[in-house]
Amino acid sequence: MFADSAMRFARPLSIYRLATHLRANNISVQNIWGWKNFNPTDFYNICKKFIGADTLVVGISTTLLGNRKHGFFGITDDVLRLRLKLIRKLAPNVKIIVGGSQVAEVPMSTIPAHELVDVFVTGQGEESLLAIVQASQNNSRFRTASLDPNIVTQDTYPYLDFATSKTEFVKEDCIVPGEGLSFEFARGCIFKCSFCTYQLTGKTRGDYSKNFDLIREELIANYNEHGTQHYNIVDDLLNDSEDKVNLVLDVAESLPFKIYYSGFIRLDMLRRFPTMAIKLKDSGLVGAFMGIETINDASGRAVGKGLGKERINEALWVLKEKWQQQVMVESGLILGLPHDTPDTKYQILEWLRSAPVCDVIRDISINSLGINRYRKISEIDKEPAKFGYTTTESGWTTDNYNSEQAGIDAKWVTNEYYKDRKYNNLAVDSKMDLFTLPYLLSIADKPAEIMDVLLRDQSTIWQDHNDWNNYVNQLFKNHRERYLNLLLEKT
Repeated sequence: MFADSAMRFARPLSIYRLATHLRANNISVQNIWGWKNFNPTDFYNICKKFIGADTLVVGISTTLLGNRKHGFFGITDDVLRLRLKLIRKLAPNVKIIVGGSQVAEVPMSTIPAHELVDVFVTGQGEESLLAIVQASQNNSRFRTASLDPNIVTQDTYPYLDFATSKTEFVKEDCIVPGEGLSFEFARGCIFKCSFCTYQLTGKTRGDYSKNFDLIREELIANYNEHGTQHYNIVDDLLNDSEDKVNLVLDVAESLPFKIYYSGFIRLDMLRRFPTMAIKLKDSGLVGAFMGIETINDASGRAVGKGLGKERINEALWVLKEKWQQQVMVESGLILGLPHDTPDTKYQILEWLRSAPVCDVIRDISINSLGINRYRKISEIDKEPAKFGYTTTESGWTTDNYNSEQAGIDAKWVTNEYYKDRKYNNLAVDSKMDLFTLPYLLSIADKPAEIMDVLLRDQSTIWQDHNDWNNYVNQLFKNHRERYLNLLLEKT
């Protein structure tokens, strides 16, 4: 299975969880990470080594793959087609599968090189992928979605055993010693924000959750076998209850080593339960993504983000005191929520530059609202008119705003926000984000200095952004070479 990311080199969890499930059913799996950035020679050599006439299935995960420059797969359509045709040439009878969260976003006919893909998989993929592989082994059929014979969904093959599952990183995965990895304590989210396109939202607290012993066992195995201490926690929400935060802390304190991690954190839960902030930090939190989304009180109330600007600021003052600029916080923000106007961008930028916001939030991800007439996953997707939107093929409009202008405004806020940064700015399109942080810290020889750059925009080592960027790029290059050498057994 192939996977990659638009976020530098941090490995996603998906293909390793799926591989563990397939291996438990006596199916041989080889995972390939970072494939879109391989040069043609390396890609050919890797495919020649691992793909042959007896290969049944080749899967491509799209969850973290897209980017603004090259779209859905993060590479040009021409390169994608060449690579898929190479796979087909090496394994004429292979089934090529494309899965991941992006697949549910668009009609299959609009996905690049869709004519070279046999099956698309959406939702939790463990049982879907197993069914496809076993059907290929037995030359039998698998069930597809009723409306499209090329789509397999979690509704057709539900996966109900997550709470007792584990992910194993084996020798064939070529984990570089000490490398940061991804991990999940639970799946789904107890909240159901109107704009959210995640699946398993609105779940009952505690559903799809692992227990203390299983979590501890996985973390110890990763440390013993790979030296891993840094993690990107991929749970939709890490602090949905006091019980879960206590579980994370209890596990961390029981380990014979320290862990460091980033995860998705909800600010209103930190405000409601003030001890959460210290517990998370004490358990190893070094990076927190907070979907604050809006400081427009009316917009927030309309979509399930009702904390409001005043209480958001109150909570950030508390975090400034408790975290003491030792946790990198990235905030997700959306332009185009129901009561936003073209002036909302000025209000957001002013707020980002004010105290305590500028002392706590050190990175932003701001986008225009997406309303998808095809996927119909979020509440706004399903009933846009209920929220004041008129939708067409080209986008959405409200009485005061439209999707085109919101997209322009989101880029403007981003550029204005970073333009005064000495380090980690947008100058060469190589900004480090929260999701790269655990991986970056795990391969770096100067982790404290990296945190100084990200948290305080200062350094005693690097003179400017170019100097910093060269250092980071060299780290990634060295690590990629070590991974490729392991994969191709060059050392």
